[in-house]
Amino acid sequence: LESGLCDSDMANYNEARFTQQITSALGVIETVLENTRKPQLPEDVPHQYEDKFLLAEYLTNTALAAQLQCLESLGLTNWTQVKEWAKEKSVTLRLQAEERCTFDRKTKKKADSSTTLVSEVAGLALRSHKVRDKTTEYHWKIEVDYELLVFQGVDPEQTKQTLKMRKVHFGCVTPSNRSPYPKVTTIQPIEVNINYLLDFLNDKDRIDFSINRGGRGCKTPRRNPEIDAAMNFFTGVHKWVVAVKEYFLNHLFPMQVGHAVKLSELNLEGVFIPVAALFEEKNQEATLANSPATSGSDLAATPSGVQVVLPTSSSVSLLTTKDLNLFLAEMARSFEEKISGLKKVFPADKGIVSLPEGHLIMSLLLAEHVAHAYEDNLDYIENMLRKQLVGAIGKELTPLDFAEYTSFHYRTKLFKTEFLPSPFAYSVRFGDHFPEGNLEIVSTPSDGSIPIPIQTIVRSEKATSPMKFNINASTEISFLGDRHVHAFVSTQFSGKSGTTLSLTARARQFSSFIVLLGRLAPGNSFDPKHAIIVRNRDSLDIPLSLEQIPTPKKFKDSIVSLSPEQQRFATAYRSMQLSTSIFGIAVIQIKPALEKVLNLPAESLMKEIELTEDLMELFLDYQIPADLLCYNANRRGADFTENQLEIEDPEYHVGSTNAVLPPQSFPTTTTPTTTITPTTTTTTTTAKKQKNFSDSSYTSSYTSSYTSSYTSSYTSSYSDSGSESDYYSTGTCSETDSDEYRQPQKKKITETPNKPDTSSIVPVDSDNVSVELKMVTHNVRAIKEMINEATEEQLANQAMLYQAGERTVKSDHTLIGGSSLGSPRSTTKASVSMSWSSAPSLPPSVPALGIPTIESAPSTPTPAEPTPNNVVPEKVAPKKDIIPASVSDEDYTKIPEILDKKYEEFDEDKCLHPTIIHTGDSWKRNFQRGLLGTPTMQTLLVKQQEEEKTKAFDLLDALTRSGCLCLDHASLHVVIAATHCFDTTLINTVVKENANPIEKVERSSLILASTIHKQPASSLVREEFLERVSTSSPALFAAPQKKSSRKIKTRIESSKK
Repeated sequence: LESGLCDSDMANYNEARFTQQITSALGVIETVLENTRKPQLPEDVPHQYEDKFLLAEYLTNTALAAQLQCLESLGLTNWTQVKEWAKEKSVTLRLQAEERCTFDRKTKKKADSSTTLVSEVAGLALRSHKVRDKTTEYHWKIEVDYELLVFQGVDPEQTKQTLKMRKVHFGCVTPSNRSPYPKVTTIQPIEVNINYLLDFLNDKDRIDFSINRGGRGCKTPRRNPEIDAAMNFFTGVHKWVVAVKEYFLNHLFPMQVGHAVKLSELNLEGVFIPVAALFEEKNQEATLANSPATSGSDLAATPSGVQVVLPTSSSVSLLTTKDLNLFLAEMARSFEEKISGLKKVFPADKGIVSLPEGHLIMSLLLAEHVAHAYEDNLDYIENMLRKQLVGAIGKELTPLDFAEYTSFHYRTKLFKTEFLPSPFAYSVRFGDHFPEGNLEIVSTPSDGSIPIPIQTIVRSEKATSPMKFNINASTEISFLGDRHVHAFVSTQFSGKSGTTLSLTARARQFSSFIVLLGRLAPGNSFDPKHAIIVRNRDSLDIPLSLEQIPTPKKFKDSIVSLSPEQQRFATAYRSMQLSTSIFGIAVIQIKPALEKVLNLPAESLMKEIELTEDLMELFLDYQIPADLLCYNANRRGADFTENQLEIEDPEYHVGSTNAVLPPQSFPTTTTPTTTITPTTTTTTTTAKKQKNFSDSSYTSSYTSSYTSSYTSSYTSSYSDSGSESDYYSTGTCSETDSDEYRQPQKKKITETPNKPDTSSIVPVDSDNVSVELKMVTHNVRAIKEMINEATEEQLANQAMLYQAGERTVKSDHTLIGGSSLGSPRSTTKASVSMSWSSAPSLPPSVPALGIPTIESAPSTPTPAEPTPNNVVPEKVAPKKDIIPASVSDEDYTKIPEILDKKYEEFDEDKCLHPTIIHTGDSWKRNFQRGLLGTPTMQTLLVKQQEEEKTKAFDLLDALTRSGCLCLDHASLHVVIAATHCFDTTLINTVVKENANPIEKVERSSLILASTIHKQPASSLVREEFLERVSTSSPALFAAPQKKSSRKIKTRIESSKK
């Protein structure tokens, strides 16, 4: 009974206390009413929603009438004077008290001591006797004056009415002369305002409480302004009762030592509380009509004569006015019976623990019980609504259930097909080829169920002009491709969404792409904060968090009373917050960019697995410039022959695939040691394992698939260039090639009768494609072997040669097709002399890998080879894409400002918050070391993220030649989020707020969809649901479509037909 009534909530609903109270009340009611009357709990009687309002009104009127009796028990009987006071000023009920402690007297007395003396008298028996000590006692006189009164205004001395007043004194004894209490103590007055109750007592002394169903704040029978005011009154009374009771029971009564009064008798056991939520079935109406209980006045009356108006229902039978009269009379009778029992326990007028104080405490307990009964019965109505809703659905709904329904609602009851939200799940695809991987933003439920992609409102378009971003102070990268503008609404109930968001990126085997994360800057430029390469079955998981910005209405309400300077500061900062709410995800495809930077035709690297991996390694690990690898037909060597670098298809592609498989997957053989002699230094290469591709494993499978054009081409190639062994003896593919880059042995292919014609699948420019690939492949292998064969001994010898003044180094590796590292390649097996002075410059990291960087020194000039017509070719400037100015039809950075204005105009509940998407600090990446390796989990913290960003930017720098080339195959996802926040849980939003969260989120989604699709809301909604949606969100359909109101009405009428 000591618990407070403040902030009553169903979570604090004491069902056990209510059950006990209603059970006790029903026991009394059965004795008070006729035997034919059977009141029941409302949940057991069929009724309408309106009947719950009537029940709330009945309970409030009954509780107010019972509270009047409690005040009468406290001594408030002159209601006429108090009502007149209440018409002008507030009326307050107050307890004030003063305590005084004065010294009365000092006494001395003898008392037996705990010491015992034993003595022997003349050899006779022992004697013992107690020692008596003299003690001093100090007597104190304690006086207590208290007064219970009501008064008008703030000064009780001017207008007051005393309800109870006592001046009592009693004594107190202490063993010392120190006063047990202060000489004078004035207790802080304990007050409660009772104007709410007096406002109902008009000239006719009638309590008539009712709920305005159509009022602005009316939500449910429990949640409305009228019930809230009543609850505030009873809460105030409860607090006052607890404070007064605490003062008497725990402060005053203990001061009177030895009163011998049994305080446990101060209870309301057996006292009837008439506040009870009960219904009767309507089929008993005939019985009630003939019963004397319904005859006479339609007003109930308290013992003091105050009348109470009770509501009536057409569907169920509420308890009648006659019943209430009986209940109030029974409460008064049972209370007086309890007071009569106290007279046997409490003394009439002796000290502070006496019958007047016992009566006062009992009156306070009665008021407290009435307040608790009122609270419990109102909460019972709300709890009944909750049970009925859960029973209708079948379970307790959670935010996860609401998110699932929202997706269903969008598909079936809101958006047209062309405007339906779609999952944020995209394949990283080049043309119609198999995807390189996929990109998703997934929502992970808190209950551990399977993550699913979020639903976003999306508008897609092709880029008409490139978007740019900087990877350093001097390099600006441009990219084209698809543009996707996403918007999604996240929901939170009582601060919880029930899910966590994350961005996932997965690459397939032998595939790779770059993911950039950042913000969109003014001018439609991209500002990447993070970058990472996803390749070869990597699975990347990046956690995302949502930060809500205050709603525009709340922002304006907050700054309205600030100074102009403070307003400007807050406005500027909010503008920055809105600009950072645009989250950008850019996906750059690597293979098309490799083909472009290497001057290869489109789709040339689609089947070049090993070559692609080699290129990635050279660009990422060794930072080899693309100019050393690219194809340039205008600078092809004079002695270059295509037959010497022939690459078979499809045997070459299968061999490339097998070459990257783990070595244990194939039988291995040992290659004998080969010695290479650069100038005077001899370097021995260790024996290497090579994959054994048997003749039978490839001949039968590939012979049938070659066309006659391929066969004749290969035959002529072998006849012109020599035998197979001659081909492998050249610098193109030396005997010391490592396993990782060694190609399968070539097999001469003979004519096969009845071969299927596959000419239709051979590219039109297949000859040119093979030539370009041959050149790039040769250059990659040459650089790879130079890196692999570089040893400390070679570096030392090269340094000795440089100190000796020599400027040439013997090497077996030559780059062709655009980047020459020396003289034209000889067709024999002899080593080739390479002039380092004429070699193109390499990055600083290359010398550490075994490629010397030696400054040129004066030497005998080598005569230039004659050119046709003795014309010296001019230096050609590096080719650079013509990139138009970054001017787009739409500036994405303006979308947040447009949405912010719409939120202010159409968000009636002030619940739709602009939201900033942040990336987490701890990323997870699953990767495999090798094709058959065990998946490994790696955590990427801030430092590792910076390293990954550096790698990705280095690769972008190489793929674009430091910004000279535009990335044509890319995609940009612009993600804008908003959060609809509900103050309470999902079920409480429906039950307590009487709000349909579906309609609220529906309106928020339409606000975003109309902005993203640049269409009015009426154009987005399906015809059959247009009337329903426009009714629930009239402002959204009224303001923007004033000109087209006739069209909307016509569409609604046609949908009805």
